[in-house]
Amino acid sequence: MKVLDRNSTLLAVLLTVTALLPFSTLAAGESKPKTPEQGYQLNIDLHALQTPALNQATTVQLAVSSHKLTMKQVNIELQLPEGLQLLRQPQKSHTPYLYAGTPLLDEFEFIAHQTGQYKITVTVNGLTEAGEFKDRYAYLFFTISNQSDKNILGWAEPNLDITDHLWTASEKPELPIDNSGFVTLLAADAELNEVMIQVPASEYYGDAKTNNQLGGMVTINGNYQFRNRENTAYIGFNRNLMRLINASNDNHLAWTYSDNNGNFTFPELPNPGSDGMRVQVYSVRYLNGKGYGVCNYDTCVDQAATDSGSYDQFYFRQSESFVTADGNQDIGIYRSSHSLSNNLRALWIHQDMKLAYDHLLQHTSIRGPFTAEWSADSTHGNHYHRDGNIHFKADVGDGTNHTILHELGHNVMFNAGTFPEGTDCPSPHRMNEISGTQCAWTEGWGHIFLAVVNDDPRKCSPPSTTNCTLFETHPSYDNCQNGWDCGSFSDQVEGHVAGAVWDIYDQDEDDFDIESFPLASIYDILETDTNDSFASWWSSWLNDNNAELALNSLVQNDIIYGDLYDVRVNTPSVNDTNPEVNQDVN
Repeated sequence: MKVLDRNSTLLAVLLTVTALLPFSTLAAGESKPKTPEQGYQLNIDLHALQTPALNQATTVQLAVSSHKLTMKQVNIELQLPEGLQLLRQPQKSHTPYLYAGTPLLDEFEFIAHQTGQYKITVTVNGLTEAGEFKDRYAYLFFTISNQSDKNILGWAEPNLDITDHLWTASEKPELPIDNSGFVTLLAADAELNEVMIQVPASEYYGDAKTNNQLGGMVTINGNYQFRNRENTAYIGFNRNLMRLINASNDNHLAWTYSDNNGNFTFPELPNPGSDGMRVQVYSVRYLNGKGYGVCNYDTCVDQAATDSGSYDQFYFRQSESFVTADGNQDIGIYRSSHSLSNNLRALWIHQDMKLAYDHLLQHTSIRGPFTAEWSADSTHGNHYHRDGNIHFKADVGDGTNHTILHELGHNVMFNAGTFPEGTDCPSPHRMNEISGTQCAWTEGWGHIFLAVVNDDPRKCSPPSTTNCTLFETHPSYDNCQNGWDCGSFSDQVEGHVAGAVWDIYDQDEDDFDIESFPLASIYDILETDTNDSFASWWSSWLNDNNAELALNSLVQNDIIYGDLYDVRVNTPSVNDTNPEVNQDVN
């Protein structure tokens, strides 16, 4: 018997039944320049048999498959934008069963009556045999022109919908005035890095001139907001680079940054008068080489967020043109409405990057840079290039933040200097299957990062929060079923690895998982040790004098590196709390 004392208040009596298994070794593999794309349980493949053309029927072949799980009550739904007419529905829109490994083949037909850029959305949903709801979608992008040689699959040029409209008046936020009579504002330095500056309170709070003079000096204040991804609220464009330009000739006037609530102040500058001005909000934040941003997919250079000279490669939104009198002017609140067709979605990804950056700021010395490449019509797989950029598919802009944080997790590991060079990942690799010792660790870390940033042990795939895997239940030792690989190679299953590290950190008690450890202990290892497997990471955990009690969290996720405990007493009691020498105690 082992008796463990937990803060002198909880005793766990544990019966040892299994000895320590030997550590797995890293499979040999050639170094690859990028992380492999992750697979999903539901897969949708679309193939147009001909390039769509004006007033001509187009047939699209559709293949829906499930790699390992049999799905039931499967539904296929099409969403066609205005300008397209559906000529023939899929014949298998409602299917009682989609058997694992057996694709469902179908097709549909449409015709375009107008020129333009189009996106057809195919959504598939169903239930696993255990009753869990799963959904997935795919896009077909194409451009139709009056000139047949300009008809293409994909979009001919970026969507130019970038202008937002004045919505309402606002008031400058009340800022504290220091003893010298200054207020502190966010601004941009000469290299476009975010900095804090102090300006006289009289300048910040100064009244606008009432005689409507033009051509003198003007200070521009305002607020920029966007509708969130969930379409439930407006939030500030926070911590974004902002530019003020002459609306007539696009000449540059000033730079600044928005604060956490979308408030901004451009410093005093010559008023361009009747030329008018526009405010542009860029999806980038420069932080002395540690910045982050979301840039145009086709043009972005590696590590663009480290070089302010690349600002024009990042997506931006802009206000309508406005003219103000001289003086201190509040131009009001500008808002971008919810849309799944414009580049506003780049700002959603940028918001997720800020969430990750703030998390790192709080828990570790690891920082950026993070540069993401995304476009509204990209079908390129989600992956990370070592010492380069993160690449996202189009649906990442629409869906959850989980894929974004997963790929950022790879970038974080590289920025920590502890990303191993090789990989033994199959392509595609899957969360619930054996892959490789190194793959399970590096991909598992991607899942771990999204879980600790969101403080939620789930991995959800776009388009919604319904197609999710919950680390707390699926890979657990007492529920090792429903398509999960288990056994002596469980440390080569990235979902088990992610669940183990989450259980080491989380505060909840769950079967064998009865301990909680600081997040800093996990990050300390990431910062100092280049681990190429979870077994190696566990050795570092012990070598850093962390408690072996964390072994319970591994056991909870079917990773057995030591004694397996199958008996636990939660509420022990004694008949005498102060026994005498040689006295029997029950």
